[in-house]
Amino acid sequence: MPTDHFHDRVRDLTVLLAQTPSVNGTDGEGQILEETYGLLAQHPLAGKRLRLFRGEDPSGRPAFVLAHLVGTGPRAVLQFGHIDTVGIDDYGPLRHLAFRPLELTQHIGDGLLGADLAHLAQSGEWLFGRGVLDMKAGVAATLGVLEHFAQEPAAGHLLVALTADEEAGSAGIRALTRFLAPYLEQEGLHLAGIVNTDATGPRPGLAGPQDRLAYSGSIGKLLTCAYVRGVPSHVGEPETGLDPDYVLAEITRRAVYAEGLRDGEGPERAALPVSLQARDDKASYDVQTPLSAVGCYNVLYVERSPGDILGAFRAIAEEAATAVRERLEDAFGQGPDLKVYTFEELVRLARQQGIWDELAERLAQNLSTTSGPAWRSHAVHELAGAVLGREPAIVVFFGHGLIPKVSTGDAGRRILARTLSSHSQQSGNRYHQRRFFPLISDLSFVAASEDWQDASFWANDPVAALTGRGYPPALVADAVFMIGPHGEGAHRVDERLHMPYSFEHVPQLLVRLTNDLWTPPAV
Repeated sequence: MPTDHFHDRVRDLTVLLAQTPSVNGTDGEGQILEETYGLLAQHPLAGKRLRLFRGEDPSGRPAFVLAHLVGTGPRAVLQFGHIDTVGIDDYGPLRHLAFRPLELTQHIGDGLLGADLAHLAQSGEWLFGRGVLDMKAGVAATLGVLEHFAQEPAAGHLLVALTADEEAGSAGIRALTRFLAPYLEQEGLHLAGIVNTDATGPRPGLAGPQDRLAYSGSIGKLLTCAYVRGVPSHVGEPETGLDPDYVLAEITRRAVYAEGLRDGEGPERAALPVSLQARDDKASYDVQTPLSAVGCYNVLYVERSPGDILGAFRAIAEEAATAVRERLEDAFGQGPDLKVYTFEELVRLARQQGIWDELAERLAQNLSTTSGPAWRSHAVHELAGAVLGREPAIVVFFGHGLIPKVSTGDAGRRILARTLSSHSQQSGNRYHQRRFFPLISDLSFVAASEDWQDASFWANDPVAALTGRGYPPALVADAVFMIGPHGEGAHRVDERLHMPYSFEHVPQLLVRLTNDLWTPPAV
């Protein structure tokens, strides 16, 4: 397949992949992996220069398909993408068309979703449908690149992987990483680069239709949480208690959209924090105030460490505690001594009191690999009750597993800059290189990150504190990149893909970058 004639093959592969409903958590994920494995197994090189592998996650669900095109020398490049999609309930009465992109695009061209989208569909440049952008066109591009390099002996090794479960727990990429870490060592391969081909644009701040983005890393995500232990009271005697919902509201007021929790500068600036959960422990209505409440806040980061961010969040909780005390002093003549603890500090107190081992054993009985914010909040509730008794308090902790930031050094960014410059001259696209993909991605779980070694995170994540788990295996690579299709509306009913760029230019760019990564650096 010549590099200037990818379009039709990548288009056909995209439509083929999109037609299999592979909604996260359904049997469709396994089905599409099996279908793709069967497609690869039909290649004339399968079992020769093309090695194929399948893998499962710890629960036994299909997790990945891996193709290894054997080349010369020790340098290897991994290209990967996820095959699961979000659900299709948002399509409403159009659900029957969500996974039929050609028909859906035709109906949208007839005005099904309004005049503006009809104009795009009629142009012949846009393809609509669930998953065409996020991210089956990116997967199709990697398969096209694999077919291209299979036509003649390659100058290096190409690994192409399809993974499940990106839209939920990233179990697919985790399983792939566990498999690849020893496999690369066994084969004596040096990982020169990792490329995720997820959707990369557009983003705010780009000037024109030819502007394109490429990334040399991916942003990190933390779920910072505050557990508030109040003092229940009858509604007619509020001065005898402390309403945890009010305390949580003061924290939320300071944490949501907080510039102090925002990381990065200029085009690399992370999105502002938002609240992802706020609830108290009351299961039914009555006239007693709650005992406790929990708030969880999404914080994206690009420069600071998890420990730094927890420290900034703790400062917000301290400010909220001061505001609560002053408010209640005005209302009732006295305010509570509302202390702020980290989860790590409560564990230390439990050890000093001699109750940690028994408590940890009891909590661990209900622990599972899928324990999320609700379980972690329950663990904090139990720990605070055992250590503090009736003392009101705020406890800050992490309510979700770590999604670390990953980035490429100067040498990798220079390689990408050269590749983009060369392709820009050929294609007319204007490329803008960014260090961090601004939405979370599976790059965080396949590439090494210094954040995995942040002691503050492990001490303040209840799951890690109870299990003693360290950081998982990761692949050591010279560079990590995000280069993928162009479109708009991922996770929306108007999800659409720009076909000329995605089907032609993306695979051309991947071929050029792969060749550049295969070339050993000058000594």
